[in-house]
Amino acid sequence: MQSADAVARKGKRSRMTKDNVSLIMASNKRTLQMLATSIHANDNWPQWRYAAAQPDLTRSGRIVGKRDVDRNLDPQAHIESAANCGRLTENTIINRTPVTIPDSPDAMTRRRALLLALATPASATAAAPDRPLLVDWTPLPVFVGAPILFKTTACAGSATWLDKNIEFRSAGDGSFSALAGAGLDLAPGRYPLVFNGQTIEIAVKAHFYPSSTIKVPPKFVQPPKEVQARIDAEVALKRAVFKSSPPERLWQGAFTAPAKTRYTSSFGVRRIYNGSTQSTHHGLDYSAPMGTEIKAANSGRAAIVRDMYFEGGLIVIDHGESIFTLYMHLSEFLVKEGATVQRGQGIAKSGSSGRATGPHLHFAVQWQGSYLEPSTLLHLWT
Repeated sequence: MQSADAVARKGKRSRMTKDNVSLIMASNKRTLQMLATSIHANDNWPQWRYAAAQPDLTRSGRIVGKRDVDRNLDPQAHIESAANCGRLTENTIINRTPVTIPDSPDAMTRRRALLLALATPASATAAAPDRPLLVDWTPLPVFVGAPILFKTTACAGSATWLDKNIEFRSAGDGSFSALAGAGLDLAPGRYPLVFNGQTIEIAVKAHFYPSSTIKVPPKFVQPPKEVQARIDAEVALKRAVFKSSPPERLWQGAFTAPAKTRYTSSFGVRRIYNGSTQSTHHGLDYSAPMGTEIKAANSGRAAIVRDMYFEGGLIVIDHGESIFTLYMHLSEFLVKEGATVQRGQGIAKSGSSGRATGPHLHFAVQWQGSYLEPSTLLHLWT
């Protein structure tokens, strides 16, 4: 038997029948917000927060979504909601207790009605685009020429950045990541990241790149006619490789430096060869005495292992998702073309082959046709 006080307390709650529940599921997000607020105030129930505010771009490079999971929420519920890309399903568990519909209409309190509405399959609830996700990115600020690491704890899935497709995939730590970039030819401004039906504007800042003058043998400024066919064939080979990267991710985790030496020439430098010919330096030059072991920056496939006219000994590693690392002016190859390589594996030895003024390693990074600043890539995970 319940005490009179217990019955009185129970009577203060608003009871709902199953017919009323459909009204909740059909209501707008403002109604859900008011219901959640009422439950929080009257039932002292802090497990869920549902805010109707618009996304807020914070200084930390983070978009805070309308739906936010409290830190006290059971981790299993977080994992399951992430797997459903921000949607709660009928199988979602909150504090390890399945959400059920009580048989007795008298037992249908506001709390249970809200749980039912939130736990209904996505087809019957608000679509994911109504619930902006939490997305982080680095570096901050993003600059012209920078690689960009996007991360979210919400879900995996396809996204669009600069009209190019990228994929959020498991990062192995409970989050999902996508690697992209802002090429040197991109004008400073604000650009949209479109993910899960939502748009996040990201500012890309200008960046200063210096210039330098270099003297090289004339044959590398004006190649002899007899080598032009070779140069054209090499250009066609590289173009074909860069267009044939598999959509799967072959890399995993942080990219690491290919040599344990300092670099002597930076990315983006505008170079003037022999006082006339101009080009842009698309990589880092590492100080590497002849025969220094060069290591793979991440796992992938050795797509090109050949001697080239300009690059000298060249290795191109395809990391999947149209992400490549390039290693130039090598004196010796330690892997064969087509081989699978692992991060940190020795792949070659440094040299001075091709258009080079002395022994060193030219290390470059390419994403979907754009060369990116390598030293920034090496620090995205630190």
